[in-house]
Amino acid sequence: GEGRMVTWVPTDESPPSDRKGRLPSKGMMSLNSGKSGNSEDSGQSSSRKERVPGGPIREGHNVFVDPEEMKRKVRENLMKPTYDVAQFYHTSGLWRAIATNLLFEKLTLVVIGINAVWIGVDTDYNKSATLLQAHPVFQVAEHLFCTFFTFEWFVRYMSFKRKRDGLKDAWFVFDSCLVCMMVLETWVLTLIMLASDAGGAGGMGNASILKMARLARLSRMARMARLLRAMPELMILIKGIAAATRSVFFTLALLCLLMYIFAIAFTQLTVDTDVGQMYFGQVGSSMYTLLVYGTLMENITQPLNKLGKENLLLGAVFLLFVLLAALTLMNMLIGVLTEVVSAVAATEKETLTVTFVRNKMQEVLQQIDKDGDGTISKQEFMKILENKEATEALNEVDVDVVNLVDFADFIFADEESEGDKALDFQKFMEVVLQFRGSNNATVKDVVNLRKFVSSAMKQQKTELNDLKDLVLTRAEALQGKANGTSKARDSEVKRVSSTRSSKLRDSNLLLEGDVVNTRESIHDLDCPKAYEHNKSNGSTNKSNGSADKMVKRRKREEERPAMVNPALLELPPPKPSPVLPVSWTLASLPPAPEAEPPAGS
Repeated sequence: GEGRMVTWVPTDESPPSDRKGRLPSKGMMSLNSGKSGNSEDSGQSSSRKERVPGGPIREGHNVFVDPEEMKRKVRENLMKPTYDVAQFYHTSGLWRAIATNLLFEKLTLVVIGINAVWIGVDTDYNKSATLLQAHPVFQVAEHLFCTFFTFEWFVRYMSFKRKRDGLKDAWFVFDSCLVCMMVLETWVLTLIMLASDAGGAGGMGNASILKMARLARLSRMARMARLLRAMPELMILIKGIAAATRSVFFTLALLCLLMYIFAIAFTQLTVDTDVGQMYFGQVGSSMYTLLVYGTLMENITQPLNKLGKENLLLGAVFLLFVLLAALTLMNMLIGVLTEVVSAVAATEKETLTVTFVRNKMQEVLQQIDKDGDGTISKQEFMKILENKEATEALNEVDVDVVNLVDFADFIFADEESEGDKALDFQKFMEVVLQFRGSNNATVKDVVNLRKFVSSAMKQQKTELNDLKDLVLTRAEALQGKANGTSKARDSEVKRVSSTRSSKLRDSNLLLEGDVVNTRESIHDLDCPKAYEHNKSNGSTNKSNGSADKMVKRRKREEERPAMVNPALLELPPPKPSPVLPVSWTLASLPPAPEAEPPAGS
């Protein structure tokens, strides 16, 4: 619905079967739009790449001028370091001070304008062949102009630090040629004529040489080109003419082709007729007739009436040519010129606006830049936005200063480190002008956004991985600390349990020893004879046997593994068993065996 056409251009990698009209699986899809400006970049519509089937990409050019392309090129040129001839001058000195003085420059422009007017006055009222024969007023005027332009050239020449750098400045070379011609005509030629006594009539044998010298004075009018720089409106018209040269050429070429075709037709159709002999005798005369009467429509009724009287068909063909040439192509040419001048005017306005903002920002930066490094940091950027003149200048180029504050972190973000970076002035202006509300989003902007999002995601992923590693490291450290605490607690539990087990064994052994002693005491009380017998014969064995039993039992207890429930460690230690009274334990003790009398008693 918008005049779009999708075409496939086969490449060498595509199979032959795909080149027979089917939608290929390999190849290149291209989108051609009838709209102007629909391309990968808003500034690429006038320089579109075309691909020849099976061949390389080639550059194509549009016939008409694209204002967006011109603005883009202007912005790119303005972002580059601007050329200034003062860069080649001495850093200080009298000649530099005069050459760079604004008043001296304006005075030079005024003198150039006066000289252009005086050339016209001299042409009308000075009828002398040589300057020596002219009225003294004309002689004085010529010498004054020559003196001033020579002095202006000498000041600029002496300002150059290296004199050969003057060849790098086109304006200085141009002025050098004009001054050289003026000096030759005004002073050198006059001195030669005085030396040869040729000041009278007929000097130098031929006055034609002097007339050529007077014609050379017209070259001074070329100085008017310097006035154009002070008049932007004139520059807009001249640049419009230069930019429309291509469009005008092709329009006129189409008009010539149209006149050539109709001239051949009228020359053949009007053979042996009065109108043919008068207007269309040959192809050249026919093209002249069609140009004057049919295109410029100068007294169009004369050939039209005669062609109508001769044949109505001839009159209709002539009107068809008028319709195509005068009403279509000529109006198209006017439209082309109007479009080009409008584009150039918009470009010049863009240039003036951006230049104004650039100069104003440089002035503000010189006031704020305390360290003098020529770069702009985030803190200095905030101070610039607080300056009233800077904010007004940014508003001139449609930059939203309020929202620009929110983008400060993005503008000065350093992708390589986590801190902020400083920008030089060219890069700073390029970034700031990208935040204009009148800018159109292009494919380049989308690609840059995609790269930024991708890099931001990678950075976030890296940060998350670092955070994950940090969490795992902390968790492992805490786990190791917990394991160390549990091991220390287990060792403490084992130590306490072993201590309490040994205490319990000692208590049990003491209790069993007391019980055994009690039994023996009771048995001795019941058997006095046996007691006496044991006392007399085996008191020593008894004590020794009791001690041996206790030692053996303690060894068995030490060799037996301690089976203590850890939960019992939380309980208070057991109280030692009290020694029961004898009267209370007699009934529970088993009867002692009767002692056998010793043998031989």
